Amino acid sequence: MAEKTALLIATDGSEEMEVVITADVLVRGGVKHEGVGSLLREQHEKGKLVAAICAAPIALKSHKIPADLVTSHPSVQKQLEEAGYKYSTDRVVVSDKVVTSRGPGTAFEFGLKLVELLNGAEKANSLIEPMLLKL
Repeated sequence: MAEKTALLIATDGSEEMEVVITADVLVRGGVKHEGVGSLLREQHEKGKLVAAICAAPIALKSHKIPADLVTSHPSVQKQLEEAGYKYSTDRVVVSDKVVTSRGPGTAFEFGLKLVELLNGAEKANSLIEPMLLKL
């Protein structure tokens, strides 16, 4: 049976929760796309950021994206270590251009780190108070 794939497109005005929930259900249902590996490799080879949160860092292993240090949801820690990745239990890890994080409870820190890396610490810090974050 051929692999089933889906392309989920979010446009301006899309309801974020509908996009995220739909994507989550598709992944849990085993619908994935081979283009993910190509996109990850291309992004990494160009020296751009590659970011993964929760169990998604397993894609680094699956698509042979190198990183000196990673973190993830504990459920995939052993797989990452067995693949040769040095593992950290820090909430967010930046290793060169690979950014990983542990799960839903670290999502704000993960997002802020990405903003910091892309647009600077000042911009990231400016988002904390309006979102009522307590870091």
